[in-house]
Amino acid sequence: MPPLVRVVGHHSQLTGVMTSEDPGPDDRCRVYLGEDGRREDELAYRAPAIDAGLRWNFLTAAVALPVIEALLPDSKVLRWSVPAPGGLPGGYPVKIDKGAVELDLPPGTSLEDAVAFNERMARADGVERIDPDGTVHFTDAAREAVADVAPDLAEPLALADMEARGALLDEVLGL
Repeated sequence: MPPLVRVVGHHSQLTGVMTSEDPGPDDRCRVYLGEDGRREDELAYRAPAIDAGLRWNFLTAAVALPVIEALLPDSKVLRWSVPAPGGLPGGYPVKIDKGAVELDLPPGTSLEDAVAFNERMARADGVERIDPDGTVHFTDAAREAVADVAPDLAEPLALADMEARGALLDEVLGL
């Protein structure tokens, strides 16, 4: 049986992991080994780098397959790390059993700490915060990045406005 690995991490950390570029201790994804949850964060950055491109998409699809399988009837229990379980920001370790998904944080790791970590990492993706209704607020840096191109892109984004915002983005990108 492979060793238990649980990860708390955010999308903003993906490039560093895929390119094996360690951002330093404060900004690494959190890697927990074994049932006791021993922290070994640097392990996420030790594999050979993978060049950006379709291979990243293939890897994402391959990692999603066990989750999809675990959600099917009569599947085995799966302990895995997934993005946004229950709408939480970032990624968390979960246990999937009989179609139910429950958090599987290691001992000594609180949900509050894991969420705060992922919210801090979200700022690297330009997301300052997400309101309970799903409205996304962007960081100053994100707003400044689009100010000269299309300032409307940096306005808070409500879920109901996704289609219109996507059309604006397509227009700006010439798609």
